[in-house]
Amino acid sequence: VYQVDAERRRLEYVFQLHDAPIHAVHLSAGFAVTASADRRLRVWPLDFSAHFLEAEHEGAVTAVSPSPDGLKLLVGTAVGAISVLDVPTAVAATLGRSHTGAIYGLAVDPHNREFATASSDRTVRVWSLDGACESIVEFEVGEHCARCVAYHPTEYALACGFDDGTLRVFDIASTSLLEEYRQHDAPLLAAAYSHGAHRLFTAAVGGTLCAYDVLHSYQPCRAYTAAEPGRLPCLAVSKDDAILAAGGVSRHELLLFDAPTLSVLRSVSVGAPLTALAVG
Repeated sequence: VYQVDAERRRLEYVFQLHDAPIHAVHLSAGFAVTASADRRLRVWPLDFSAHFLEAEHEGAVTAVSPSPDGLKLLVGTAVGAISVLDVPTAVAATLGRSHTGAIYGLAVDPHNREFATASSDRTVRVWSLDGACESIVEFEVGEHCARCVAYHPTEYALACGFDDGTLRVFDIASTSLLEEYRQHDAPLLAAAYSHGAHRLFTAAVGGTLCAYDVLHSYQPCRAYTAAEPGRLPCLAVSKDDAILAAGGVSRHELLLFDAPTLSVLRSVSVGAPLTALAVG
């Protein structure tokens, strides 16, 4: 894990936390979470001194999303299983094998007791967190596989990135397609809304990054292409929506963008490919 001071735009610390690639990172006010291909999810104090909670899963942990209060973690794995970890009590419960393939993307609804998943089995589903954790919505996505999902911060809508480079935005209640754009020519692996819901950002294999104007039918409004592309892009937006952090877009670099204009503020060199990002 690389710890970067976004305000001063400099690398502060480097931590060795797992023995395999880290697929997901989450930061809260009181703790940090890492999830890895070594099948382990670990919860750390913010200084990463020593993990105080570890949960081992059946397969590689591929996705993590916190509940709105930050006290529960929804966990997706490479074998299609979903579990929920209650951090204060350290109690983990498996919700079931929800997909027949690996879970690529997972996001918790910020307003409802629901969550969404994208899988290699070519399905995008919305699930209820209550009762038996049943699938309540399944979207028709055709032959291409969804690789990431992101909830609109204020509306009941879901943005999905696909392996053909397409972005699709669905209305969840009606399952209808709201918008569709193909600004990338390679798998779209990361999508992130600004907290104020004015922008949506996407990143794809091949070092391409795109910003969309959410308030104007998601019209593409900014783009960036890295000179030396990375392999597995990941995105995070600062709480004030001022900075977009992008890892894996440019090879062995963390890029800090001015989010409204998508101009590069700073690049921070790192010694290994970045595969997950979180902004505290």
